[in-house]
Amino acid sequence: SGTKVSTAAKNIVVSEECQAKWEGCMDSFCMLDNANGGRCVCSDKNQELNKILAEIEKLDQQSYQMATFGVERIEMGDAANDAIAQAQAVADSILKSDEPDEKTKKKRTLNLDAWNLDSIDMDDDEFAFESDMTSIENAEGDALYSSAVNICSAQIPECANDLNMLRLMYSQKIKSDCSAYENSLKKSKTASQQKLNTAEQALREAALEQYKTANKWDLGQCTVQFKKCMQTTGGCGEDFSKCAVMMAMDSTNSTTKSSSSKSKSHKIKGAVTDIEISASTYDMLMSKKPLCESVTKSCVKVASQVWDTFLKEVAPEVKSAELIAENNARQDCIGNITSCFHKACKDNIDPNDKDGSFDMCLSNPGTMLNVCKIPLNTCGIDSSSVATAEQSDIWEYVLARLTAMRVDACTNEVKECLTAEDRCGKDYTQCIGLDTDTIVRMCPFEKLVACTDRYRKENLEDDESANKVKNINEDDVYNYVADIAQGIFLNIDNNFMTECQKALDDAMIKVCGDTENCDSMTVDDGIGTRSLEYKICEY
Repeated sequence: SGTKVSTAAKNIVVSEECQAKWEGCMDSFCMLDNANGGRCVCSDKNQELNKILAEIEKLDQQSYQMATFGVERIEMGDAANDAIAQAQAVADSILKSDEPDEKTKKKRTLNLDAWNLDSIDMDDDEFAFESDMTSIENAEGDALYSSAVNICSAQIPECANDLNMLRLMYSQKIKSDCSAYENSLKKSKTASQQKLNTAEQALREAALEQYKTANKWDLGQCTVQFKKCMQTTGGCGEDFSKCAVMMAMDSTNSTTKSSSSKSKSHKIKGAVTDIEISASTYDMLMSKKPLCESVTKSCVKVASQVWDTFLKEVAPEVKSAELIAENNARQDCIGNITSCFHKACKDNIDPNDKDGSFDMCLSNPGTMLNVCKIPLNTCGIDSSSVATAEQSDIWEYVLARLTAMRVDACTNEVKECLTAEDRCGKDYTQCIGLDTDTIVRMCPFEKLVACTDRYRKENLEDDESANKVKNINEDDVYNYVADIAQGIFLNIDNNFMTECQKALDDAMIKVCGDTENCDSMTVDDGIGTRSLEYKICEY
């Protein structure tokens, strides 16, 4: 309204000199190092205002912790505890390094005995107020005020009459200072509360930002990203075949005739149906899982569901990958065994045979158990003995292939012998008209090595003299070769038919001029059917 508080009138009840002495004496005790709390640190309200000051400090400390330490913990996320512990350890080591070592502690210090006041003799009068001075040390509030009043009252006895008024006037100054100090504290507390609110807001904003970052993907998106990571970083491959390798090897190694136990499996449960994958494949996937768990930091809210959802998503692909991997492993086994056979079983002892021979392994398949031990063992074939090897289905396949090769070797051996120029010739025409036994016996017994080995393997395997060629009857071998070489004899028959057909065609062309008819030969020419038949037969 435009009015204002008028200035206080000057107090002339007490002398100015006594007032100056009293206030000067009291201020010398109550105003020392007291920039905030006023005279005697607000005297009777000291404890109450100290509580407000402590609250302000607490609020400020909370604000600082929230705005710095709290926000940092949120931003650091899961790594907060480890990072803070590491930082604290470094800080402790630095502070520890600043402490004086033992040598520094042992250095000679300055002797201050000469400045010890207890050793100085002084008159008792000079320390008349020693007891009062002792009581005022470290005092504040009402205690400080009371001690100061006692000291100052004794110092100005000439103002004894004005002492009550002076004390009252000084008390009013203390109250005025106290009100100002209290108002200052309230403002500071309000400001500190605002700081705390701001810090809490910063904390909430940081938490919200961290939450958004940690949950930018939903369950579906996170599962897709996890799958990509398992395919690439995890090394499972686009079709997960690289995580099914162990299953393929386990399956191959356990493929024996006597093996009836089913390999361990892990069941992945779906909404309606279940898919079983091998335990080794599941273990492989589990070993890759830590490589991709960082993906879940972007979907923390659903992180616990990602693994199970991923398994359900990839179960059909993994199962298919297992089947493909098993098939490839079996093919690789056969390929590796075949490669070893070509390298280890081939010999070039015969200088006349530039292509070499596989007779060593064909005549005695057990030889492969020694020369191809590693690839056989890799494919689950126990190469320690023939009996243990025969428990494997793959070894049974190898034996079947060797048997087929022995048949081919015997057939080729007979064919090579008979097509020699001094026997049937390349087109077998030199053997036209000969019987089967005669043709077979054109080949010397000594040349029928492969056929003899095959006969011995198939017919004398259980005979104690099976490995002794001299105990094999030659007639039995020739009869055996006659059965094996039926294809060659059919080939000879085919060549006979070809030769006969050619002879017939030549005769027809010569007599009739054509292989289809004899229209050029008519009755008018005196040549009839009997003449044609006679000429052909004569030819």
